[in-house]
Amino acid sequence: MISNLIIVAVILGIGFGVWSSYSAGSEQSKATLRQTGKCFRPVAGESSYVNALSTLAGGRKQSGRGLECMATLICEEDNRFDANAVRVDISGKTVGYLMPMDAEEYRRRMQAAGRGAQAERVAARISGGGDGRHYGVWLDLPDRIV
Repeated sequence: MISNLIIVAVILGIGFGVWSSYSAGSEQSKATLRQTGKCFRPVAGESSYVNALSTLAGGRKQSGRGLECMATLICEEDNRFDANAVRVDISGKTVGYLMPMDAEEYRRRMQAAGRGAQAERVAARISGGGDGRHYGVWLDLPDRIV
């Protein structure tokens, strides 16, 4: 009985921690780029960051459920594999990279808008993780950077 209460308390504590880090009034919830309202751009390499994604999602989610959050896009000037690499972080944890053609276009638009390589925040969605499924990360990347 006591062990069940402890488990419930731990689950509630983790859930509250995840919820509070994404709450609407927090600094993390504010996008710095204009949003389209749809998270449809996939992130590459998320299978290398399963531990971070599982922590962020509070463990495996049921199939079909997702976690709405904010992602930070960070241009990696010193990435030895891709000169245009743009890392995707959620709550300070790396969860993948922009797809190569998205990264190239994102950097081009950032330069054209005079924003260079500064970090930007966009809406994100972590999905999957349930029923033995892999996690996926989807971003709301704007068509234009203003």
